[in-house]
Amino acid sequence: MTLLFENEQPFFAALIPQLQALGVGVDRSIKKNYQIQESDVTNAKIQKMNILEIQDMIAIYENAISEDLTLVNIQTLLSLYSQAIEYYSAIDDPRHEQFLHRQM
Repeated sequence: MTLLFENEQPFFAALIPQLQALGVGVDRSIKKNYQIQESDVTNAKIQKMNILEIQDMIAIYENAISEDLTLVNIQTLLSLYSQAIEYYSAIDDPRHEQFLHRQM
């Protein structure tokens, strides 16, 4: 199961104040022209990643934070977003941008 937002802005508008109330720093800037170094993403590492499992876990944690906003759930979700970004960037799939925007 994958949860996709047509418009993620309301979600983040509600999430960010909650994060700040928990003492989590929030950086809303988007890094332009950010490039993952080829040496950081090896073909063997990408082949070991199960992107469907990562997407399922993202959906689970997106639901979890809507009901139980904890620092652990937020950190786990952000880590899963990073894995999806790494995977899709490595295969030149534009879906990496979708997860990059969710991570903001």
